[in-house]
Amino acid sequence: MEVVGNMSNSKKRHIEMIISVSAFLVLSFSSSVFATASGLNNIPTADIPPKRTVVLQEFTTWGREPSKPKHTVGFKTSFFDLIEFGMDRQVGTGHPGGVLFQAKVRYDFKRDGWPIPAAGVANVAFDADGRKRSGLPFPYLVLTEDLKLLRAHVGVDFQEDGEGVFFGFDGKPLPKALSGLTLRTDGIMINNAQDLLYSVGFIYEPGWKFPFNVAVESWYSFSSAGSNDDDSFLLKLDYIIHF
Repeated sequence: MEVVGNMSNSKKRHIEMIISVSAFLVLSFSSSVFATASGLNNIPTADIPPKRTVVLQEFTTWGREPSKPKHTVGFKTSFFDLIEFGMDRQVGTGHPGGVLFQAKVRYDFKRDGWPIPAAGVANVAFDADGRKRSGLPFPYLVLTEDLKLLRAHVGVDFQEDGEGVFFGFDGKPLPKALSGLTLRTDGIMINNAQDLLYSVGFIYEPGWKFPFNVAVESWYSFSSAGSNDDDSFLLKLDYIIHF
């Protein structure tokens, strides 16, 4: 990718367009597209991928039926360090298809003490299979604030019959030798705001730079309802491609 930096601007734009379109086509024709909004586990944050970056993801979720995990793949990217766009789809036998879309707009004031606001919508489907899988769209507003030792995220969602608040924290309170490890947690209202769904987990970035960055993510979710119905375990792989 360093070679691109020595080319003319017109050639750079041409190569960037080819890479972006190629990534989209590869994912689309392999029935493999993904991108829940950039965030923690069950909540979005004001984060978006860096400019000129495509994040390819694959994640598997185990719930009440550990013998029948759900597999999802897809991608997300950003434009102008302002807008995020992504798509995802479940894959494998026995799972509903249907592509889901998400988009987010955020603005970074780049001033100490000012949180970063973002507004977006996730869980958007345009066909029957997607709507069967996802249910209703998930519009939201969220603020992300860097508190030095950790980051805090708080927001509200406007999903029909499911409106409520959500929150989360992430940080690196570990020794420098484990600087690639970030601990994370979040919570969101469920069951018409009668209960909370909690998640605890981590993301680890070993720091590989070639041919792409890699991150490994894991989460465990459980509900305040006291039932195991909402318990789940998630393992996610991120392939971060800069161009």
